[in-house]
Amino acid sequence: MTGLGELLRGAREAKGYSLDDLQSITKIQKRYLSGIEKEDYSSMPGAFYARAFIKQYAEAVDLDPQEVLSLYKEDQPSPEVKAEEEVTPLRARHRRVRSNNAMKQMMPKLFFAIIIIAVIVIVALLMKWTMNDKGENSPVADLPDDNKVTVQQKEPPKPPVVEEEPEEEEEEIEEEVEEEPVIEQKVEVVSVAGDTTTYRLSEVDQFKLRIELSGESWVSILTENQEELTPGGAKVLNDGDVVDLDVTEHSQVRLRLGRTNDAKVFINDELLDYELERVDQTIYIQFEK
Repeated sequence: MTGLGELLRGAREAKGYSLDDLQSITKIQKRYLSGIEKEDYSSMPGAFYARAFIKQYAEAVDLDPQEVLSLYKEDQPSPEVKAEEEVTPLRARHRRVRSNNAMKQMMPKLFFAIIIIAVIVIVALLMKWTMNDKGENSPVADLPDDNKVTVQQKEPPKPPVVEEEPEEEEEEIEEEVEEEPVIEQKVEVVSVAGDTTTYRLSEVDQFKLRIELSGESWVSILTENQEELTPGGAKVLNDGDVVDLDVTEHSQVRLRLGRTNDAKVFINDELLDYELERVDQTIYIQFEK
């Protein structure tokens, strides 16, 4: 025992929170909260989630998350290191697949290009040989210059020119249509602190949020009123899951992502570029209508 669970339980009781109250605040299941207080992490989805849950627990009871995490067992593997070890070979494999696909796509084009060039060269050579043969076998070509006869063809008589009265051209009045300027949304970084990045969305009158999962990741979406918007509550989503929400009526949403490399965030169908390279991140998006 490191004293971590006892510290958190004491802070919770000092605030008068029950485990049910803390579950409602953090959206973490009660059995995980109880396991943290007992320092029994066997029921956790993994060491990464254990650290994420401990951090949220500490924030909910106003303790310094870093000091609390320092009590977490040192023999527990770091989620960042583990995630990086998993991500590195995956990226390398993706690069190899993209390279092989590019080569496969280029081969048919290269093959057809070679055939077309070969056909053009052959046709050009045949035309050159044909013209040379005609020039050498022509009887006119064998005559000296003095004996060559120049044939002049008479031009046919031109028909009389009839002057036509010019027709009055109808003036076409084109109505000028004013095109409405296309307004592009603006997403800018307001601040970065620790694992938290704050963005500002402006220049648009709607706010649609979509999260696409390509692997397992903890996902929590809170409004400015601490209302959880994740369908079914904050939880671990799986590969292929999609969260699609219209949050235009809210002035701010807070995203908590366990693995950003497995979660893509879209704002009005535009992919959000993460400012941080951390695996777990907290993202605030402020909406200015």
